[in-house]
Amino acid sequence: MRASRQEQTGTAGANEVAADFERIGWGVARNSEHDLGTDLFLMARDDRLFDLGMVVGAQVKSGPSFFEEKMRDSEGEVIGWWFRESNRSHFDAWLSHRLPHLIVLHDLDERVSYWAAITKDTVEYTGKGAKVLVPRANVVDPANAAALLAVAAGTGADATWEGSAWAGAVVSPTHQLRHALLVPRMVAPHPNRGMTVPLTAAQVIAMLVQVRLRDVVRPDEEREAYVPNLAALDAGADWEWRFAAALKQYLKTGDPGVLRGLASAELAPHEQAAATVTYAAALMENGRAGDALQTLDELLARDELDQVDHAWVRLQHTRALSELGRRQQARDAAINLIGLGQLVPGDVTAAAIGGAAANTLLAVSDWDAEDFGGSMSAADTTASWWRNQVTGWGLSAQAEKAFRAWTGDSTVRLAMADQTWQYLRSASLIAGLLGDQTAWRHTTHDLARYLLTDQEYGADPDLVAVGLTGLRRCGNHKELRLAVRRVINNGPAAAAREAALEIEPSDSTLTSAHADLIMLIEAGDLLPPDHAGRLAHWARQTLRDPEQYALRIQPTFDLLPTLVDVLTALADVVGPDLQDQLAEYALNLPEQTGQHITNAVAKLVKRLPAAVWTPERAQRAADRADTSHQRLAFSLLGAAATRLPQVRDRLVEDARGGSVAALAALGDVTKLDADLVEALVAGLGAQLEARTRNSVRGLYAHGGADLGQALTVLNVWHPQHANWDPIYELLGSTRSGEYLCGALAVLATRAAVLPNAVAERLIPLAAAIADGPEPVPRLIDNTDPRPSARRLQAVLEHRAGGRWEGHLAELLRADVRGRTAAVLVAASTGGQLGLGVLVALASDPEPRVRASAARAIAERAVADSSARAQLPMLIADRGALVAQAVSDAVADHPQLLAFDELRPLADHISCRVRSIFERHRFETKDART
Repeated sequence: MRASRQEQTGTAGANEVAADFERIGWGVARNSEHDLGTDLFLMARDDRLFDLGMVVGAQVKSGPSFFEEKMRDSEGEVIGWWFRESNRSHFDAWLSHRLPHLIVLHDLDERVSYWAAITKDTVEYTGKGAKVLVPRANVVDPANAAALLAVAAGTGADATWEGSAWAGAVVSPTHQLRHALLVPRMVAPHPNRGMTVPLTAAQVIAMLVQVRLRDVVRPDEEREAYVPNLAALDAGADWEWRFAAALKQYLKTGDPGVLRGLASAELAPHEQAAATVTYAAALMENGRAGDALQTLDELLARDELDQVDHAWVRLQHTRALSELGRRQQARDAAINLIGLGQLVPGDVTAAAIGGAAANTLLAVSDWDAEDFGGSMSAADTTASWWRNQVTGWGLSAQAEKAFRAWTGDSTVRLAMADQTWQYLRSASLIAGLLGDQTAWRHTTHDLARYLLTDQEYGADPDLVAVGLTGLRRCGNHKELRLAVRRVINNGPAAAAREAALEIEPSDSTLTSAHADLIMLIEAGDLLPPDHAGRLAHWARQTLRDPEQYALRIQPTFDLLPTLVDVLTALADVVGPDLQDQLAEYALNLPEQTGQHITNAVAKLVKRLPAAVWTPERAQRAADRADTSHQRLAFSLLGAAATRLPQVRDRLVEDARGGSVAALAALGDVTKLDADLVEALVAGLGAQLEARTRNSVRGLYAHGGADLGQALTVLNVWHPQHANWDPIYELLGSTRSGEYLCGALAVLATRAAVLPNAVAERLIPLAAAIADGPEPVPRLIDNTDPRPSARRLQAVLEHRAGGRWEGHLAELLRADVRGRTAAVLVAASTGGQLGLGVLVALASDPEPRVRASAARAIAERAVADSSARAQLPMLIADRGALVAQAVSDAVADHPQLLAFDELRPLADHISCRVRSIFERHRFETKDART
């Protein structure tokens, strides 16, 4: 008998299509006996040949007749072929089938198979028939494997999680650990249910991820019938229980080392995945992305994990790649993980992993590189909603706690756990275990701010250090700068030093790098000299060769000036040898260096002690100034002027010509020659009068030198050459805070030494500003001068013999600046009442007020035993600002160095404070020699 050509063609086509799918790793089952429109059943597999439990039906058509109806583009190129049938029966059957279906056209001559998915979006009805376009680009080959997987997953049933929160869900034992770590509410028993049966290790692990430590560890013996004592497990305890014990220990200590070694290769693959991810997440929380990557590489190399566990480990691996600056690799890996939830629709952790991958893709991609709408949608998963709910519970508990404190509620409650910390720590832990760096940063940020803001004045330094470290590791450099300043000024300053000592900038990550440098800049004064020297060496080396560091951290900030700022912050702390090296760095800066860097170097030059500027270096500084940007040039000239009279003469001439920058470079205004002062007062007065006249016409010059402040300083310190008329005109004519506040501040601080006639003239001018209308809002200058004027008015009226107690009472009820002005009033009284007010203000909640009061008391202690008795209380302040204020008083009144009460300052945490006493020791030694 002779076979038909049609049968031969069809059989050959089906065999070729089956072979094409087998070549991309899929399984194929032929439907030869019950073919009702489905020739092949295709079993989807991933690129590691793991079966995905998804089946696709395929109808195969081969032969030239199926390629006759071409679809062309505008240029006439074939982009596909229409497959059509005259009735809808096959199409209706495929669309209603429980399995997704493909139509596959096979070209026998070219041996290429083309496919199209049969969906409601691809099928077009034509009268009684239907058709579908088979695109030429849709070849059955590895390049289209991902698209074919998407088709296989397209008709999976959506998982429904309502009701699973506390009742529990049926999860395979192989997947329980992953669920316990990523969606613990599905595994852990509800806290209100009590315990009637022994808990499994997976349930305890889920409770630990929820940070329900009191539920897991209780002192009563009855508890051990349901939960074993995790702190006293037998050596032969099951691995899952040992894993639970290590996780509890990590929550208590934060040390990733307690999790090391749990991921033995002899474990079941799902146990290896859980242990490795948990250890890697702990390393990432501690800023050790390189170690995390190595740990994850070792597990991935064994290639033993199932589809979801493998993706979970890959996501954590992608997170580490991103943090190490390998953004393109991270992006490529994240793209392949986003669709996991569609491939495994019944697994809520799979959707969570895909959503976290979408977040990663957003973080490592350029703004115009991706479909951000699609990525945002992929990131919105059930697991992320559950995690956000936990965060919401934490923030709600924080609000309730703050409200109770505000109302003074002293009710004793039975709940002993800190619910805010519990919920926020759980949210950050879940985000980290998932590998969602973006979510981890947000949740860690919430937790860090809580630890910092919930503490009272006597806060635990360890907790404050943890809060600062959390802000640093999550990369919130702006808030970190403010927080570090607050902690240093207000205390406990030791917490800022402890947090800064943890920084190893050579290990900084993409997230933490900027914040790491900011913390070193803000806390540099507190670091031990040897540690500061090592950091300064690193910064100098990185400035010389920043490529490798920049490649890892991918800076979005101006890196080189920031590194110079680090050196500036450490300049006072490092020894003379390093200070010499920093001076050499400034002198050898290439001439073509940009202005941003030279401005930062200018600050470094000003910070270096005069001793580094030897005559040889001073001459080089003067020569280098001629080819530098203005700000650096004047800093170099100011340094050189301390050694070279001709350079000082040059600055004097520039200042005489009206250069405020040259005046600033000369330094101490009290040592200026009389003829120079006369010239400066005349020049500044003329400039200020012109600026004031322009302001009356509505013309403001923003930026530049504060002429009012500069002229006021000269007038105060050189009264015999003073010209007050431009100051009177300024105060009487303009209401610009930018023009007024500098002069008002100097006048309030030096009010006691003003000539009587000047003080009398200033009172009504200050009162007019203080009682004036609110300034007109401007885009640039919105500084309100009224509070500054009110302080000046109060100080002057007190000096004039008014009822200073009334002014003082008003200032004590005012804001921080008002209470600082109260210090000036109280300090000028000289009586015991004034001292009592100063002592009270030395305990003010605001460190700036305490510091002002402390300095006034220290200055008074020179001749007042009652004030001297307060010195131990002052230097016990746990912030650095008060001690720095006292040390400034010591610098102005060296007789205070002999006071035993102040000797502890010689070992103070602040280098600025210690240096006063260090300098005194050297000066005493030189004098004796």
